[in-house]
Amino acid sequence: QKHVADITPVLSTKLEAGALIQILWHPDMRDVYEELLDPDGAQVVMVDGSYFGPPGEATSFGEMQDRAVQNGGVAMGIKHDGVVTLCPPRGSKYTLGAGDKVVVLFDVAHTKAPAKP
Repeated sequence: QKHVADITPVLSTKLEAGALIQILWHPDMRDVYEELLDPDGAQVVMVDGSYFGPPGEATSFGEMQDRAVQNGGVAMGIKHDGVVTLCPPRGSKYTLGAGDKVVVLFDVAHTKAPAKP
């Protein structure tokens, strides 16, 4: 079951403007960006860190990626201590706490939210 408070869509006019520029530079990527920007398609969302590791215990980004894949998503980054890092190394360890989120490409409409560990 989804918990709306635990999944936050990332919406931004800057994201849309950046995608438009990428489409102009790389027309072959148009379908990918259309899927990302389609409200009924896959979305970049921020998922509460508690779904990816027990609070207070170090968890590698690779473990977070594996957990996202198990639930139909792709972990792309992390918001830890207020700082967003995209594509951290799989071996990077994070002790997740309140306010930490994992950036995930996720088909919210067709995929169940990950179960907490």
